[in-house]
Amino acid sequence: MAGPLVFGYRKRETPTGTTVEEFLDAGENPPNGVLITYWLKEQPEGEVTLTILDEAGNEIRSFSSEPPKPAQGTDGSAPTPRERALIEGGEAPGAEEKKEPRVPKDAGLNRFVWDMRVAGPTMVPGDKTTEDYRDGPVVVPGTYQVRLTVGDESQTATFRILKDPRIAATDEDLAEQFKLLLAIRDKVSEVHQAINTIRDVRRQIDDWARRAGERDGGSAVVDAAKSLREKLTAIEEELIQVKGDDPRQFPSKLNWKLAVLTVFVDSDDARPTQQARDAFAELAAQADAHLAALRQVLDTDLAAFDRAVRDAGIPAVVPTQGTARS
Repeated sequence: MAGPLVFGYRKRETPTGTTVEEFLDAGENPPNGVLITYWLKEQPEGEVTLTILDEAGNEIRSFSSEPPKPAQGTDGSAPTPRERALIEGGEAPGAEEKKEPRVPKDAGLNRFVWDMRVAGPTMVPGDKTTEDYRDGPVVVPGTYQVRLTVGDESQTATFRILKDPRIAATDEDLAEQFKLLLAIRDKVSEVHQAINTIRDVRRQIDDWARRAGERDGGSAVVDAAKSLREKLTAIEEELIQVKGDDPRQFPSKLNWKLAVLTVFVDSDDARPTQQARDAFAELAAQADAHLAALRQVLDTDLAAFDRAVRDAGIPAVVPTQGTARS
């Protein structure tokens, strides 16, 4: 009697920073994506970038040979205009993004594989409920460009992505699906940017409240911080589940509901159903209401807190006791 079949594989990190599975007892399919091959006479000292563009030359996604720079946190000072504007868009300080593959730049022949996806949504550091929804949607069939930049020199090539002939959906169907998936991704990013902003501002006001509590006349700052914190937390708890990631104990919140809607829309190569459109419209309206409430809090309550800090005359930097002497 034949014994059981055992399949072995191992994971390894490639020079471009991605993790791949290598089967030890079976062949491998070609990489799933657009294969971009280029030749470098010698290894460049500086950065090499690959930029994916649509037929009109609009940038879709960009990759670099350099590892990502560490996320920069705030310095403990009052929120800057940029930080307050994060609710409108942009990346929150310390936001955790999916690890991007790096562009190889070895002397000789190089190959990079683009997975045909646009960038994924902004993420919330430490949020386990949405970590499986980091990928952006796959682009629709059509003509695209890739631009290789080495130093001051660039070269551009054109390529086409073809529709699988087994797919019954029309190009218009796929375009409608991609449009909805992009809208969901953007709304998830807005919600996550708001959560990151809330947490960043709350860390700062807690620090100011702590310092105010150590000084005479700081009670107004402490009271303002408490009120602001409560309002920010109430909004946060509508946007994300903060008590745990087990849905059996803690109900899912807006960010997860939006993110998981991607799975239903992307489950088949077809035009989105009306039910999917209606679900997104309802969730997006709920998210917009909470985002508007957050903007109101940042415009009014945060401004009042800023005035309380200034009126209390709390120094921005306070040396600790026992400073070392030279």
